[in-house]
Amino acid sequence: MGLFDNHNLELRSLLKQLQTQEQHTQRLIANLQRQEKSLQNQIIAIARDVQIWNTRIKDAKAAKRIESARTAADKEAALRREGDRLWRQMEEKKKRLMQAQKLLVQIYQKRQQVLAQADNFPGYQTGYNNVEQEFDRLEIEFELEQLKQNLGL
Repeated sequence: MGLFDNHNLELRSLLKQLQTQEQHTQRLIANLQRQEKSLQNQIIAIARDVQIWNTRIKDAKAAKRIESARTAADKEAALRREGDRLWRQMEEKKKRLMQAQKLLVQIYQKRQQVLAQADNFPGYQTGYNNVEQEFDRLEIEFELEQLKQNLGL
């Protein structure tokens, strides 16, 4: 096996690893986005419940039913604590989502570098023809720009 063959295999292997990392990271991002949306929906539902219980507190106080007002206030406080807990979870998901999106940008950049290196290496063949490679690059560049815009970079 000659030097060209060995380098060819290394580049193919690296591209395959990057592709696997990219797919894994994309799945992670989709999963985190679903979890974040679910948490947002739960927080909204709890906020509605807090409003309901707040009205019940006022109604109970207006009716001079102190014990009922206390019970309603306890329920409202428990809902607020649950909302705070879910909010912290959502913030953690957002952080992880940002990290995963940044990782995806790094993977795209690394893939671009490897493809550029492959172009500069005589005799390298990925199994793609030039047109497929060019569209691969264009798609990577587009996705990279979209991610950078989403991240504010």
